[in-house]
Order: sequence, then C-alpha cells, then structure tokens
Amino acid sequence: MQVCTYLLRKGIFATVFIWGILMSQVAYIQTFTVQPNPRQRATILGSSVTEEVSKDSNLRTLYPAQTPLNNGTLKVDGIHTLFYQEYGNPNGIPALFLHGGPGASCFPRHAQFFNPDVYRVVLLDQRGSGRSTPRGEVQNNTLLHLVNDCETLRLSLSIEKWGILLGGSWGSTLAIAYAQEYPSNVQSL
Repeated sequence: MQVCTYLLRKGIFATVFIWGILMSQVAYIQTFTVQPNPRQRATILGSSVTEEVSKDSNLRTLYPAQTPLNNGTLKVDGIHTLFYQEYGNPNGIPALFLHGGPGASCFPRHAQFFNPDVYRVVLLDQRGSGRSTPRGEVQNNTLLHLVNDCETLRLSLSIEKWGILLGGSWGSTLAIAYAQEYPSNVQSL
C-alpha cells in the first residue's frame, strides 16, 4: 500500500496501471471512436497518427508462438517454490513478464508480446499462483516477498539487469514496486 500511495502522489500509478491492464488484453493498443459509417477512426496511443480502419482489417499481431527454452522452479523459502519459463533468444535482452492477479498465471501467449530474436523472455508465476506451489498460499505472500522473488530469480538466472519489466494489471504494480526497490537492476518498464 505504501508503494501505491507514493506512486499516486507522484502521479504515475494510474497511467502505468491502466497501461498494464491494456497490455495484458491486447498486443497493439488502439482507441476507437464510433463513426456514423461502418468504418472506424483509430487513434494510436502515444502518437498523432490517425488512419481509417475497417472492422475486418488486420491489426498488428503478436509474435509467433514459441517453444520454451527452459522450464524451472526456484525455492524461495520454506513454503514457496516459484515456477518460471524462458522463451526467445537466450543471449537476448532480459525481459520479465509479471501476470495479473494476484492469483492469475502466465501463459505461453505472454511471451508473444516480445520479439523472440531480440529478447530473453522470462515468465514468472508469482507466489501462490499458476504453477508455483503451493497454489493459493497466502502465508509469506506480500508485495515485498513478490518484489524480492523477482530479484532472487534475476540472480539465479545470472541476469545482470532486467532490460524490461512488463506487467499485466497487478503485474504492472509489482513491476513498479520492483523498480522502486531495485532501481539499478531494471532498465525500463
């Protein structure tokens, strides 16, 4: 809660949280305004580019599905064992994807947000979630525990610095909290 209060005061929580929610739902963010004709006008967020888009047009798609390079588990305390998967280029820019929830899970589709030729993508099922065990456990499961889990995973995978943290919904909050706690260990959100 302290992190949320700090971020609200700084005016960045809402923007990143909403961005995280949107990124967890679509690969390409667009806002639409209804037009009186069957075509819609799309405005790409973050730019002034406007273009006509028909209902059946092809929007940018996710990168192709991949096979994991590695599945692993990491015991982080006497109760919790984390599950993670790695995708993409093993020598690429390290990218950590943090799922929503708490209680949700990562799916192979989350790796498709990243160019597999450029990024070494790590999908982490957080404490008590997904394939991490024990599922649903709330003991020793706080924001600080989750932040430290991201750092423990980074160290165990011999990653010097996360090149990018991307979170969906709750995952965006966790990414911000991690960046606040370990600012020298993350390059971008």
